[in-house]
Amino acid sequence: MSVHRYPLPTLMGDYIRAGLGVLATVVMSMFLDLGTAGVITLLIIGGVSLFFLLRTVDRNRTVISLDDDAISLTGFRGAKLAWSDLARMTLAYYTVKRDKSDGWMEITLKDAKATIKLDSRLENFGAIVIKAAKVARARRIPLNQITLSNLKALNITGE
Repeated sequence: MSVHRYPLPTLMGDYIRAGLGVLATVVMSMFLDLGTAGVITLLIIGGVSLFFLLRTVDRNRTVISLDDDAISLTGFRGAKLAWSDLARMTLAYYTVKRDKSDGWMEITLKDAKATIKLDSRLENFGAIVIKAAKVARARRIPLNQITLSNLKALNITGE
């Protein structure tokens, strides 16, 4: 069994952005005389920032366990997906630059009940992708062209 977590240094940027959003919202609501539109705008910005902060805390607390039988998450919201129930796997790449030189990957694993999404900031993300690719190949789960291209980019064949 292997255990994986999101390292704190990889989440610090998210904590800073979310914290600044919440802080800016609170400060502006305290010191600015806002009309109805301003209050609604600040509530939306504050709500999005708070959601992002809570999601980052959730990632920080989440522990992913991987073994031969299943992958499971423990944290605010737990999930468990047995490899024998895997029905769908996708591996997406999200870029932040036009030349695609900087970005992250996200794997999505689904069965009839659960959906697990993990991104490449996770410690030893590759081990999870390798295991999922092997299971998908063994279970003959069809993979879309994007997933196949991203597996190829990582030199993972599923064997």
